[in-house]
Amino acid sequence: MMDQGNDNFMSFGVGDDPLVIQRIDSNEIIYCPPKRKYKLIGKYVLGDKLGEGSYGKVKECLDKDTLQRRAVKIMKKKTLRRIPNGDQNVRREIRLLRNLRHKNVINLIDVYHNDEKGKIYMVMDFCVTGLQEMLDRTTKKKFPIWQAHK
Repeated sequence: MMDQGNDNFMSFGVGDDPLVIQRIDSNEIIYCPPKRKYKLIGKYVLGDKLGEGSYGKVKECLDKDTLQRRAVKIMKKKTLRRIPNGDQNVRREIRLLRNLRHKNVINLIDVYHNDEKGKIYMVMDFCVTGLQEMLDRTTKKKFPIWQAHK
């Protein structure tokens, strides 16, 4: 049952429990942009930080075309220069991962170089299980040999 006693309010309801909806003109609506803007790296939308190491950070990202979760390793060239053979190690890692295809090794999907910001972005498969979490669950903090081989 609907009651329209006032132009600005509409009352819907059954029995003693009415639902009141107030009418608002579109010129009264104030748009607030989202507080956190998203960052794009190529076709990937950056998400939360997964971890951090001496070479850089690893963040979760989303492929905006396929909606697949990925991980992106973000390294600053300035930081790599301070690490002995850092730049050379990263180039070797990229070269090896591009040629390596194995079910037990995470695949390298894309590599982006941003010369303005001085950063290298390595987009890789997202691994759902964290190796560190698995190690923390073991009593001796190391895997048995049979499990390490798998």
